[in-house]
Amino acid sequence: MLSRGRAVRGSNLLKLAEVIGTELGIEVPEDVMSCLRKLNPHYTVARYPDAANGLPCQIYDREDAENAIRHGRKVLEWVRQFLH
Repeated sequence: MLSRGRAVRGSNLLKLAEVIGTELGIEVPEDVMSCLRKLNPHYTVARYPDAANGLPCQIYDREDAENAIRHGRKVLEWVRQFLH
């Protein structure tokens, strides 16, 4: 987006995917959208611990962390296709 002169701000991954689709005409595949849906809530929990009624270290376990990493990697693989 920046290479096209468009700065997009925000932490909602689903909104960012929508902007990518609308502004760049790039369809976000369903498997990537699924990962974005799963990752999206983590921003709020990590930044505002009170939003989840506990510290992130008390809420997440190893499986949660591994899933988040797996989803993040999937999204990054897709994004890298479009980087110049």
